[in-house]
Amino acid sequence: MLEQRAYERFEFNKDFTVYGENPYTKKVIEFFARGIDISRGGILFKSIVDFKKSAKCFLRFQMSGSVLEKKGTVLRIENSNQVTKGKESVFAIQFDEPLKDDELLEIRGK
Repeated sequence: MLEQRAYERFEFNKDFTVYGENPYTKKVIEFFARGIDISRGGILFKSIVDFKKSAKCFLRFQMSGSVLEKKGTVLRIENSNQVTKGKESVFAIQFDEPLKDDELLEIRGK
Protein backbone atom coordinates (compact mmCIF):
# COMPACT_ATOMS: atom_id res chain seq x y z
CA MET A 1 0.00 0.00 0.00
CA LEU A 2 1.34 3.44 -0.94
CA GLU A 3 1.65 6.05 1.77
CA GLN A 4 -0.50 9.12 1.07
CA ARG A 5 0.63 12.62 1.97
CA ALA A 6 -1.57 15.61 2.62
CA TYR A 7 0.86 17.90 0.74
CA GLU A 8 3.36 17.46 -2.08
CA ARG A 9 7.00 17.29 -0.95
CA PHE A 10 9.86 19.20 -2.55
CA GLU A 11 13.61 18.77 -2.23
CA PHE A 12 14.97 21.34 0.21
CA ASN A 13 18.75 21.30 0.56
CA LYS A 14 19.13 24.58 2.50
CA ASP A 15 20.22 25.62 5.97
CA PHE A 16 17.88 27.20 8.51
CA THR A 17 17.69 27.78 12.27
CA VAL A 18 15.72 25.74 14.80
CA TYR A 19 14.97 26.65 18.41
CA GLY A 20 13.81 23.99 20.82
CA GLU A 21 14.17 22.54 24.29
CA ASN A 22 17.20 20.36 24.94
CA PRO A 23 15.73 17.12 26.39
CA TYR A 24 18.53 16.85 28.96
CA THR A 25 19.02 20.43 30.22
CA LYS A 26 15.45 21.62 29.56
CA LYS A 27 16.92 24.88 28.20
CA VAL A 28 15.93 26.35 24.84
CA ILE A 29 18.78 25.99 22.39
CA GLU A 30 19.43 27.43 18.93
CA PHE A 31 21.00 25.24 16.27
CA PHE A 32 21.44 25.07 12.54
CA ALA A 33 19.86 22.37 10.44
CA ARG A 34 20.05 21.21 6.81
CA GLY A 35 16.78 20.56 5.02
CA ILE A 36 16.05 17.35 3.14
CA ASP A 37 12.53 18.02 1.92
CA ILE A 38 9.68 20.41 2.65
CA SER A 39 5.95 20.64 2.06
CA ARG A 40 3.20 23.02 3.09
CA GLY A 41 2.64 20.78 6.13
CA GLY A 42 6.17 20.25 7.44
CA ILE A 43 9.85 19.67 6.91
CA LEU A 44 12.34 16.82 7.06
CA PHE A 45 15.85 17.86 8.12
CA LYS A 46 19.08 16.59 9.60
CA SER A 47 21.11 17.93 12.50
CA ILE A 48 23.43 16.74 15.27
CA VAL A 49 21.15 18.08 18.02
CA ASP A 50 18.72 15.70 19.70
CA PHE A 51 15.04 16.37 20.41
CA LYS A 52 12.34 14.18 21.85
CA LYS A 53 9.36 13.08 19.82
CA SER A 54 6.40 15.48 20.28
CA ALA A 55 8.73 18.34 21.33
CA LYS A 56 7.63 21.82 20.25
CA CYS A 57 10.09 23.84 18.20
CA PHE A 58 10.40 27.13 16.38
CA LEU A 59 11.96 27.33 12.89
CA ARG A 60 13.44 30.41 11.22
CA PHE A 61 14.01 30.53 7.46
CA GLN A 62 16.13 33.31 5.96
CA MET A 63 14.67 34.29 2.61
CA SER A 64 15.63 36.92 0.06
CA GLY A 65 15.13 40.12 2.05
CA SER A 66 12.92 38.64 4.79
CA VAL A 67 12.63 36.01 7.49
CA LEU A 68 9.82 33.48 7.90
CA GLU A 69 9.19 31.91 11.30
CA LYS A 70 7.10 28.77 11.87
CA LYS A 71 6.16 26.74 14.92
CA GLY A 72 6.00 22.97 14.77
CA THR A 73 6.09 19.62 16.52
CA VAL A 74 8.61 16.77 16.19
CA LEU A 75 6.71 13.82 14.68
CA ARG A 76 9.54 11.39 13.97
CA ILE A 77 13.24 10.95 14.69
CA GLU A 78 15.54 8.60 12.78
CA ASN A 79 19.02 7.62 14.03
CA SER A 80 18.61 9.29 17.41
CA ASN A 81 21.83 10.80 18.77
CA GLN A 82 21.36 8.64 21.85
CA VAL A 83 22.20 5.72 19.57
CA THR A 84 24.58 7.35 17.07
CA LYS A 85 26.68 9.26 19.64
CA GLY A 86 26.83 12.73 18.08
CA LYS A 87 26.19 11.82 14.46
CA GLU A 88 23.37 13.44 12.53
CA SER A 89 19.78 12.49 13.21
CA VAL A 90 16.87 13.08 10.86
CA PHE A 91 13.81 14.91 12.18
CA ALA A 92 10.30 15.21 10.76
CA ILE A 93 8.51 18.37 11.92
CA GLN A 94 4.84 19.11 11.33
CA PHE A 95 4.08 22.83 11.15
CA ASP A 96 1.35 24.06 13.50
CA GLU A 97 -0.07 26.06 10.57
CA PRO A 98 0.60 24.98 6.97
CA LEU A 99 2.79 27.17 4.79
CA LYS A 100 0.95 29.37 2.32
CA ASP A 101 1.70 28.67 -1.34
CA ASP A 102 3.70 31.92 -1.71
CA GLU A 103 5.71 31.17 1.46
CA LEU A 104 6.61 27.71 0.18
CA LEU A 105 7.72 29.13 -3.16
CA GLU A 106 9.84 31.82 -1.49
CA ILE A 107 11.48 29.40 0.96
CA ARG A 108 12.35 27.11 -1.93
CA GLY A 109 13.77 30.08 -3.90
CA LYS A 110 11.32 29.74 -6.77
